[in-house]
Amino acid sequence: MNVAYADASRASVGLMQRFGCEVVTPKDQLCCGAPHDDQGLKDKARSFARRNILAFERMDDLDAIVADCAACSGFLKEYAHLFHDDPEWADRARRFSSKVRDITEWLDEIIPADRSAGFSLLDTPTKVGTPNQKITYHEPCHLANVQGVRRQPRALLARMKNLDVRDLPDATRCCGSAGIYNLTHSAMSKELLDRKMADIASTGADVVVSANPGCLLQLEWGARRHKLPIAVKHITQVVFESLVKREP
Repeated sequence: MNVAYADASRASVGLMQRFGCEVVTPKDQLCCGAPHDDQGLKDKARSFARRNILAFERMDDLDAIVADCAACSGFLKEYAHLFHDDPEWADRARRFSSKVRDITEWLDEIIPADRSAGFSLLDTPTKVGTPNQKITYHEPCHLANVQGVRRQPRALLARMKNLDVRDLPDATRCCGSAGIYNLTHSAMSKELLDRKMADIASTGADVVVSANPGCLLQLEWGARRHKLPIAVKHITQVVFESLVKREP
């Protein structure tokens, strides 16, 4: 996320800070290991996991370990399973995984249900109830299917009263990214993407949001491929922008 979508990660950190969180980032953390596990490199994935567990153990007691990449948060939650039969690491991995939250879960927890309750924390709140962008939400497979996180992203968008949120038909259908599936099975990936872009176009949305970099890259390509005048953004970017007044 911080390489391909640094602006989205800044929005994620900004939202947490604005709603009362102290955000710390261990400098010695590594990739979560999901790409390696996906390609069968189990030993490498476990090596990365051990380094990450150690990195976060060195921090002061943490309330949550938050990731704004659905694939990362999904795999970080699986560290407990990764080491379930390892006597040295099993308990440490369980403690680590028990604190992991996807950014959409954490923001749903810390942002008040009445969005106006958080305005005192914002520098320049936007006007309440003014319809602005037309938004539709694509559910990342790693978030909806792996983690079962479906309600929270929609709840976040629903709180932003200046957004016109439109339901995406078959929102849980894969966009065709699926790790490196779009490279290894390009024909099927394009078929999935074409159907997804047709569904997105049918909503009349100005912006399609998601919560995983693979999905965002795929949807950006789909928008160019189909010449759709639609922006692709991470959900934290849309929530952050909706809470900050845009200067004329």
